[in-house]
Amino acid sequence: MFLLAACGGVHHPSPPRTGAEQPLSVVRYLPGEAMEWEVRWFGVLVGRVQLAAGQPGTLDGRRALVVRSLAQSDGALAVAKRGQMELLTWIDLDRQEPLAQAGSFDEIYTGEVLGSHFGPAEWPRTPWQAQLAGGQVAQSTHTALGLLRGWRASEGERAHIFVRMRHRVLRIDVVAAGHERVSSVLGRRRALRIDGVAVPVDGALEPLPGQKSFPASFWIDEAGAERVPVRIEIESGFGGIVRLDLVTYDPPDSLIARAPRAGAR
Repeated sequence: MFLLAACGGVHHPSPPRTGAEQPLSVVRYLPGEAMEWEVRWFGVLVGRVQLAAGQPGTLDGRRALVVRSLAQSDGALAVAKRGQMELLTWIDLDRQEPLAQAGSFDEIYTGEVLGSHFGPAEWPRTPWQAQLAGGQVAQSTHTALGLLRGWRASEGERAHIFVRMRHRVLRIDVVAAGHERVSSVLGRRRALRIDGVAVPVDGALEPLPGQKSFPASFWIDEAGAERVPVRIEIESGFGGIVRLDLVTYDPPDSLIARAPRAGAR
């Protein structure tokens, strides 16, 4: 969901391979929270992304939490073409990794219309294939974002994660670049900036030859306990930088009806 495309910003260099490597092991979502980002490309509004976390439940006998996101075209892009993409991930709370996934994401990745559309509770749920070579785990875009939220890093510390995007696996190397004050709906507050670079890998988890790498940056608010991603910038495959700015955050005790609803089932 967050590794797609479209908006203007600053190109960040690949993270240096210096500093201590740290594991990313805690997927952080607060049950009942909801948030929304505006998506801009070259300074122009092109879409919105909403995300909500449900309440803990069980799936196939495992403790699970479902996270649901909805990306919709808006602004200039909606004038040319209206569209939306929905994604649900059931997270194994004990293993801290995806358990299953569902959604309309195939329409985005293939550019095709599937021919049949499902309601928000009717997308076929698919068991997640987490196993990779060498005992590594393939994360979903939802759990990858949750891992970055849960990373309490000192400046210069590094980490890496593997993310499965349909039939492709990306390795994302990240570094804690430092702290900055970022203005958002939460106010002007201190945030941890995480710079990263994503590169497609093969079955042996080696970079695929001739493939372009994509820089990305994430700003995680550290003024509150929620650790909300207040800004995300990702280089677009179409040129420019996709920039997502937080415009709404509803903490667990104030989840409102207009936010996408989610719950383990």
